[in-house]
Amino acid sequence: MLTELEKTGKVLITSQQLAEQGKPTADLGVVTDSFAAAHPEVVTAWVKAQDQAVKLAKGDPAAAAESIGRQLDIPAAQAKAELGQLVLLTAAEQAGPEYLGKPGAPGRLAANLRDAAEFLKTQQKIDAVPDASVFAKGLAVEELARANG
Repeated sequence: MLTELEKTGKVLITSQQLAEQGKPTADLGVVTDSFAAAHPEVVTAWVKAQDQAVKLAKGDPAAAAESIGRQLDIPAAQAKAELGQLVLLTAAEQAGPEYLGKPGAPGRLAANLRDAAEFLKTQQKIDAVPDASVFAKGLAVEELARANG
């Protein structure tokens, strides 16, 4: 966790600074196409549960920190500090053009993911970068729209 790393290290750049430069970092959930097609109700329930958790964290950060602290076995104060460094988005906010977008209008996240892949290729961490359409398809905007329904 960042608060632990800061005790002995130095922050070179924060995710907030990267986001301000047009390169946001993201914590993404992933599901296979086959699972999503076979169990759309599970995917919808998961998105709704994540949305509920974000709303709790935004609306009652102390309660969220207490819960997160118990889960991670860290003091609530540390969890609150970590939580305060995050930009949490509700499902409705994620459907905006800067993030996942909507069916027929994928958001900017697709281009950001492709840019990250291009960077990884220059670093020889991956061999190839898929076409931009692959990233747009991977945003699961239909599932998000269904959960926002």
